[in-house]
Amino acid sequence: MEFTPLKEEKIRDISRAFKDLIGTKLTHFHTLDLLIEDGSYERCDDLPIILFFEEVDPVSISWSKTEDLAIAFGISLPFGIGGQTTRWVENDLSELKPLIRNKLLRVFLAGESPTLWNRLILEFSSGYLHIFNAGDENGYSVSTDSPDSYQRIQCA
Repeated sequence: MEFTPLKEEKIRDISRAFKDLIGTKLTHFHTLDLLIEDGSYERCDDLPIILFFEEVDPVSISWSKTEDLAIAFGISLPFGIGGQTTRWVENDLSELKPLIRNKLLRVFLAGESPTLWNRLILEFSSGYLHIFNAGDENGYSVSTDSPDSYQRIQCA
């Protein structure tokens, strides 16, 4: 899993990762927690979100820097975590839960301008999942409104 800043490479990677997933249902997702000094765990949005679909390998997605995207099949990390203790947590983002068991319809690379492509939009039968760069980490939002305010390129 490697980061790519170039729009053309992002389109290629998104297409490869999602072309065979169109029409399949999201079954669940994982985020990663890190053990912190006080002995508790804290979600780390610097690390990928893993999306699981029916009967296919999961997809790992991670944003970094201003617009670097890493996307890969399987459970993968784009960088080492230096021996830190981690745990995978299933369905821990409440805003994403309504998308579970919904079909993936289309996938877009999106941005707020023609030169900044830092948002992945997955259209499901019940709404849109935005996975975006939130200051060197993943950010997430779900909406039922069409993402018309963003420049979009359909990749799958």
